[in-house]
Amino acid sequence: MNEDHEVRSLLDATAKELTRLRAPDEVEQNLMQAFRARKGTRRPSRVATWAVAAALVIALVGVALFQVRSHDAPRTVTASPSAENVPFVALAGANELGTLESGWVVAVEIPAATLIAYGIPVDTEHLDAVVPAEILIGQDGLPRAIRRRIS
Repeated sequence: MNEDHEVRSLLDATAKELTRLRAPDEVEQNLMQAFRARKGTRRPSRVATWAVAAALVIALVGVALFQVRSHDAPRTVTASPSAENVPFVALAGANELGTLESGWVVAVEIPAATLIAYGIPVDTEHLDAVVPAEILIGQDGLPRAIRRRIS
């Protein structure tokens, strides 16, 4: 019981010290008023924040596309096809994406050097030119394969 009495007296001494250190009632009232006033203001919701971020990304992409298209477009080189049906070549990492259930074929124009990097034959005399190609986009929106488009 001696320990209980000692703990009790230490707690009482601490309570007296805390009472002495207590802020005046006026300070507490001002602080509570400030909290109540702040409670009435609303922060933007997460949806609104994400919507603004998405709008900024879309605007930046639009500006980037405009700048890319405003420059002189490189000339397009068309190569004669070596086969009637040009097969798609899988992009790096596409095999780990899972089964392709559905998708879209998107026509694009890309630098000839890009096709060479995937093993697709292109006239090496015009590596700086753009060539027509098709990209296979899976149901998940990720690119799966690429091939040279026959014009």
